[in-house]
Amino acid sequence: IAFLCSSKAGFCTGADYKIDGGLTAGIGVK
Repeated sequence: IAFLCSSKAGFCTGADYKIDGGLTAGIGVK
């Protein structure tokens, strides 16, 4: 998740957001 806050995430949030977002969502549901 920290990676999403980094400057490098600016051009690759599309793919990483789906991966981290899904993982975070799964944890949130549980």
